[in-house]
Amino acid sequence: MEKWRTDNLPDLSSKNAIVTGANSGIGYWTAYWLAVKGARVVIASRNPEKADKAAKEMRAAVPGLELDQISLDLASLDFFPNSTLAFSTCPNSSIASARVKPSLSPDRDTS
Repeated sequence: MEKWRTDNLPDLSSKNAIVTGANSGIGYWTAYWLAVKGARVVIASRNPEKADKAAKEMRAAVPGLELDQISLDLASLDFFPNSTLAFSTCPNSSIASARVKPSLSPDRDTS
């Protein structure tokens, strides 16, 4: 059986994807290769500075990538009104690579 490689990905020019955890690790490389193959990728991150750094690194490696960033905290339902407005088209795929890191604060309600 042939090993899977990134050149096995089809042209994704007409696709939209949202990737959580795209600041580093598997999420970063997932967002990177989706964008390289032509998808418009939204980097969803709880830390805007890290998302911006990741997007800049990706664009430095391959100029012209279609990348956007939105603030997203998976441990809080408060993100929905702001984050969904930032994504103007329906994603064809969403990749949840981020880990949920619940707050240790007893006064934070995430239910």
